Amino acid sequence: MNTLAVKFLRNIESTSRKLANTLSQKKVVFLHIPKCGGTSISSAIASAIHTGWEGYVDPIRTRKLAQLILGDQEQAEGSSLLFHIRQAIFFEFIQEEKPFIFGHFPVIYDCLINPKDYVFVTVLRYPCERFISQFKYSVGTKYNSLKQPLNTDEINLIWNNYIESKLAAFHANILSAYLDERGSYDLGSQESLARAMRNLEYFEVVGFLEKLDDFSENIYQAIGKKITIEVKNKSEYKLSSYQQKEIFLNFFDEQKLLQINELCRQDLKLYEFAQSQNKI
Repeated sequence: MNTLAVKFLRNIESTSRKLANTLSQKKVVFLHIPKCGGTSISSAIASAIHTGWEGYVDPIRTRKLAQLILGDQEQAEGSSLLFHIRQAIFFEFIQEEKPFIFGHFPVIYDCLINPKDYVFVTVLRYPCERFISQFKYSVGTKYNSLKQPLNTDEINLIWNNYIESKLAAFHANILSAYLDERGSYDLGSQESLARAMRNLEYFEVVGFLEKLDDFSENIYQAIGKKITIEVKNKSEYKLSSYQQKEIFLNFFDEQKLLQINELCRQDLKLYEFAQSQNKI
């Protein structure tokens, strides 16, 4: 057999192996709860299983669409309409059997109990830290300016208006909102927490932002692929490191931390429940 023929057969064999590996590969649903490191994790999983972004539930596009429908009568973020739109897109992707589905969307119970060949994955973050990160992100992206950074008094005013708002209540219960198939409809209730806990048990891999090495190992055991998580979207507040430290230095005093802890009490229960479960 000549060299060209041998090379040709080897190429066919290599291609066949890659095709067989792709066809036998488990598909992944990654529930990306906001401010839980999901941008980096999504990229890592997509790279590991060699998929693109065709299964992405785009948070910006869906929020703009919901706001267009709602107009000025209601804020899209945290609204039932936004959750329904994202849930519908997620379900469409499931029906189309996209190899990797990820983004911000509330789960669907029927998909959890009948996952077919999907592995459901999510990462949680300690709720009070997640809430603080959310507020900093809002300040950095909505109110601040690189040329004219806000002072402490101005941030305090934003905080006082925010902490009693419906939006703050949503942010404080955001783990429950995305893990409960009813989304933000029943937020903060015992029924919502119970559904979120029930649904979480169907996830094959539940990681914690504080322990990403363990999460990477659990992903490997679940899908047979190693992932390398690189930090993405690190400059989340659109401020320099110096400005971040100066603006928020001593801002979250004992009183604010007590407020946050009280607001997040439901998600704290969910987080503790998640940690008590043995996953893989």
